[in-house]
Amino acid sequence: MRFRRSVFLVAETPVVYAFHENLQNIIKVMPPGTRVRQIKGKVPARPGETFFFEVAQFMVPLRWEGRWEVAEFPERLVDVSRTFPFATWRHEHRFESQPGGTRMTDTVDYEVPWYLGGPVTAATFFRVLFAWMFMVRHRRTRGYFLQNRN
Repeated sequence: MRFRRSVFLVAETPVVYAFHENLQNIIKVMPPGTRVRQIKGKVPARPGETFFFEVAQFMVPLRWEGRWEVAEFPERLVDVSRTFPFATWRHEHRFESQPGGTRMTDTVDYEVPWYLGGPVTAATFFRVLFAWMFMVRHRRTRGYFLQNRN
């Protein structure tokens, strides 16, 4: 399954890239109902390096170990899951310089494991969840850059 969503941010592309490679910034854009308990990872992002999150989403604890697959400053960051509730997870952030700022596009390719309902659940529940989650994340990211303009 694939989910894609874009947002225009009033910030230069290198600044947007740097914000997203710093895993501590996830706290600033998480949707309501998500509590970050622990984040481990290095800046700058480098292909092959791992990172770790422990969060509670709607009081359900989730541990996620990921790996940077691509880190092409300032155009693209790609993370993949090593351990996660999904059978597969690949999340690409693409940053495109445009007049007045940056167009950021998130693309998530994922598979839901059979014990969570497989393709039927992916086509319904997770599609709605991702639409909500990325709408909130993009709104908060946009707000962050509007408040922190130079």
